[in-house]
Amino acid sequence: APILGQEEAPPPAVAIRKGTVSQIRRLCPGIVEVVATLTRRPNLEPGHQALVTFAGLPALTLSPTLRIDGSAEINEAVFHIPRDPEGGPVDAIRLDQPVRLKGPVGRGQYRPGGGRLVLVAAGAGFGPIWAIARAARYVEPAREMALAVGARDALDLYMRESLDWLRCTGVGRIVLCADRGGQRPPDVRSGPLTAHLPSLRATDVVHVAGDIATVGAVQVLAAAVGARCYPIVLD
Repeated sequence: APILGQEEAPPPAVAIRKGTVSQIRRLCPGIVEVVATLTRRPNLEPGHQALVTFAGLPALTLSPTLRIDGSAEINEAVFHIPRDPEGGPVDAIRLDQPVRLKGPVGRGQYRPGGGRLVLVAAGAGFGPIWAIARAARYVEPAREMALAVGARDALDLYMRESLDWLRCTGVGRIVLCADRGGQRPPDVRSGPLTAHLPSLRATDVVHVAGDIATVGAVQVLAAAVGARCYPIVLD
């Protein structure tokens, strides 16, 4: 739905971008950061997804983001990709591997407009939420924002540098939570994300990214108060 009387902009035309993997970095046991350098700038807004194929591997639906420090070149696509700590297909991604992006996919992109921005990220879902949050702080620095970020294990809360930047720009409500973690830091709450959301309002604009169970639960909570909710489901 359009935000406060604004017309919903038509989605950009689907386009294909090609490139190669230029950086790989493990952010935490369950998340890998993969950077692809493309031959042309991607045509995606913060929060958009794309079908991404690393040569020789099945296609993934991923959402380009930024590095944890907020950096990304204009022709780069940065991905935060969930991985199985015991190993899996993501571990087969290698430097100089050809990569192909086709998108945009989905309607979870950032939309400037009215209403508090409530951003909810589970695990690698912080990737698209980070892109949305950073864009919003530049485009609408006065817009109220609340973040809830969770992971199954406290060790996978890899985004503290990003959250520090958001706090420095004036975001006052940032909640971290984890389902488990024997060495949970004092600022990390226990339990599921849905237990730590702010009280939602009908005027809120909610973006939620993560596994389908978390996304679905947040959609139900948003619908209960009539808030707009834009889901980003990760593979």
